[in-house]
Amino acid sequence: QKPTVNGGKAVSGYELWMDTWSGGDTSMVYDGAGSPDVMEYRLTTGDVGSHSQIVETGRQYRFQIRAINNCDTEDPSRSCYGEFSEVQIFTVRDPRAPLPPSMPQRNSATRVTSSNEATISISWSPPIDNGGSPITGYVLYMRDYDGTMTNYALGHETTAWQVDSLRPGEVYRFHVVAMNALGKSGNSPVLSTLAAMHPGLSYAGNSEYSKLNYRPIIIDVQESSLTAKWSHLPADITGGSPITGFKLYLYEYKYPLLHS
Repeated sequence: QKPTVNGGKAVSGYELWMDTWSGGDTSMVYDGAGSPDVMEYRLTTGDVGSHSQIVETGRQYRFQIRAINNCDTEDPSRSCYGEFSEVQIFTVRDPRAPLPPSMPQRNSATRVTSSNEATISISWSPPIDNGGSPITGYVLYMRDYDGTMTNYALGHETTAWQVDSLRPGEVYRFHVVAMNALGKSGNSPVLSTLAAMHPGLSYAGNSEYSKLNYRPIIIDVQESSLTAKWSHLPADITGGSPITGFKLYLYEYKYPLLHS
């Protein structure tokens, strides 16, 4: 894919670099300077050519790519190089079904929106091994608190999903399956998450419990002790789940010395 930032000059090409999984010497296997529209390269092994016998069946290889532009205003023919991409790992073999994605993660868009409705938002990463064939889509599975299973068929570019109209305070379980032209992966690890959010937040996501009317009150002071009390949270700021307890923090405040 093209970089999101081109450095102020149009991308003029790409370089593809490779090393072995064991961390051997990195070598450039494709120099695409002057060919900005080329976004794919097939590396093959053979008995002739500059890359003869560098690819072996069954072995893993690491690849990185970097973009090129001509950013030098004094010498427009001079190439400037961007940072290397993240490492991608590939195994040389016949294509097969992908490995499972990693466990989905709950993200910050999860909300309790009313006393009887919640939204869970999750995201996941593509599998580290696509099986040698591009990922064509995902299936997201959700098991309700009563055991009902629901699935969502999603495109290959979708790695986040939001499920609405859930019951606050209940546990929901999610897993993801990846697909390519050869079939489906196994199930990802299961994410079990509560349809709830942090206590003290309103349905709009605003902090309510930090307001002064909820602060603790000192009701008794003795020589070696003091007693504080505080109020319970109203039902609309419990986060959609019963409150299981409170923590009380004590801070020592030192008044400055007064001088006459």
